[in-house]
Amino acid sequence: MLSILIPIYNYNINRLVEDLNNQCIALNINYEIFLMDDNSQPMFQDINKEVAKLPRVHYEILSENVGRAIIRNRLATAADYNTLIFLDCDVSIIDPNFVKNYLDASFESDVVVGGLTYSDEPPPSQLFFRWYYGQKREVITATKRNKKPFGAFSTVSFCIQKTVFEAVKFDTDIYQYGHEDTLFGLELGRKGYSILHIDNMIQHDGLDTFDDFIDKTHRSLETLLQLHQQEKGIETRLLKTFNRLNKPGMKKGLLRIFAPRKKQLLRKLRGGNPDLRLFDFYKLGQLVSIDVNGHVI
Repeated sequence: MLSILIPIYNYNINRLVEDLNNQCIALNINYEIFLMDDNSQPMFQDINKEVAKLPRVHYEILSENVGRAIIRNRLATAADYNTLIFLDCDVSIIDPNFVKNYLDASFESDVVVGGLTYSDEPPPSQLFFRWYYGQKREVITATKRNKKPFGAFSTVSFCIQKTVFEAVKFDTDIYQYGHEDTLFGLELGRKGYSILHIDNMIQHDGLDTFDDFIDKTHRSLETLLQLHQQEKGIETRLLKTFNRLNKPGMKKGLLRIFAPRKKQLLRKLRGGNPDLRLFDFYKLGQLVSIDVNGHVI
């Protein structure tokens, strides 16, 4: 009936799998939990081997890192059942009916997206910006997400029929971090499948440090520009602003404003009261830099 699929990279997933396993047992359903490790550090491989002892849990370690798109495609291929729940590894279950909520909603739509939330307690300072950004930009009600269902698609937590997944799959040309979910949601819409967003929240716990999050942002911008240049049909608010800089000299003019202020912007964002509008400008500056110079300045 149900395959729960979790790609793993450098994270302890024992508590997550135990909670999911307990919910499935309580529902008295046929299920499996398939874990696929994307060549994590040995320490995490050893920690996570313990959970493989649970009944109906499969644990596979890849010999090389294949990336976010390929590993999800492999998980779907390996799944025994037609209803799939995908979860990121760095989350926790906060709803005792999490699995049931997805199964109930799966009869209403080809794809169901549950949404995410963050702890109410601020984390240590080095993790604060990632937590703050998530609170302000990623915690979105189902009502709001359903207004633009395909654009709001996220890989963090979703339920999909295997036949639908196999008809779309993640684009394996995207190896670097970022926007595989954006393109997947777009392809679902193009192929005529339905997406329903519900308030079946999981909590995102795997917070990046400020420096790691900025690095991931840079890599995501490189992927975004690549998809844009390949005319994949990606539309984001950032790209819309970027495309308005279409007159001669506008991009280089923006860089003359941005480049000498970059360090100052990062200092302000690193502080205890960051302005996310400054982060939007920072991303625009970096996107233009990649386009004009071929790299992040």
